[in-house]
Amino acid sequence: MMFWRPQTRVFLDRICIHQHDNILKAQAILSLAGILKKSDSMLILWDPTWTERLWCLFELAAFLKSNESKQVGGKKVIIRPTFIGPISIAIFMTATVAIIPTQMTFMNGKPTNIFLPLALCLIFGLIVAYSVVSTLRNYFRDLDIMKQQLLSISLDATRSACCDREHLDESGHRIICDRMVVKKCVDIWFGSQEAFENTVKSEVLNVLVQDLNERVFTTPWSLAVLVPGLWALTDTSFSFSRVSEAWYEHPTVLGILVTLSIWLTAATFIKSLVVPVCRLTRRKARNFTFEVGKNLAVLFALAGFILFII
Repeated sequence: MMFWRPQTRVFLDRICIHQHDNILKAQAILSLAGILKKSDSMLILWDPTWTERLWCLFELAAFLKSNESKQVGGKKVIIRPTFIGPISIAIFMTATVAIIPTQMTFMNGKPTNIFLPLALCLIFGLIVAYSVVSTLRNYFRDLDIMKQQLLSISLDATRSACCDREHLDESGHRIICDRMVVKKCVDIWFGSQEAFENTVKSEVLNVLVQDLNERVFTTPWSLAVLVPGLWALTDTSFSFSRVSEAWYEHPTVLGILVTLSIWLTAATFIKSLVVPVCRLTRRKARNFTFEVGKNLAVLFALAGFILFII
């Protein structure tokens, strides 16, 4: 981590495009097509404001345009919502904390008093679970809004940081308008502003909808955030495995098989249940009180069903 330098080259527009020198900035924008064409993949950190931003739509549309002559899959577009990091850490930490009292039920063969730590873990878990349900329902509502925005997209209506600052930098000096330079690039690359907007309404929209719906909450993701369950199951399985001369009933072999099967099944099942339910119940309630009640209803319904299956 300290001395090995990664060989992958990364182009980060905010850093690599000069933000203060007007000439260098215009040259960089006009050269962006070459950079995108030479790039093997594009990482998009998505949030609800992404659709409104001129630069975001322009770069993704240009990246897809540069890949027209290549086979599908020749270049990768990786889209990750910005909340996926915090929510993954929260689920992982909650699962880690939850296994501690469950593994302390018996110490030295005697039952221990775990009611207080178990109650604290339950409260903490409910808070995190409520946040997860609320976040997921908001996320799928944002996707609906994104579709509507892209279907009625207009290049002139998108936001640009320079226009928001009235074309002045931090020192009060005039800066060029990104929108004017981008429009010239759009005319060169797409032929017209209308052709660019049609690309956004079709190709860009399809990529965003598919990735944000199907490639965010994947099975590998659910296995990763619920890996603390694997630790707990490993300890429990090995504890209850009985010694036998048969290799398939040996504690080590049997423990591994039982642990992996339960962990893989449970993690996949929970993900396959929670995500679709939050998508189906994404419609917002009439006011804040009803919205909180709806989140709680979804949470307890999911928890009750999972516990019943277990």
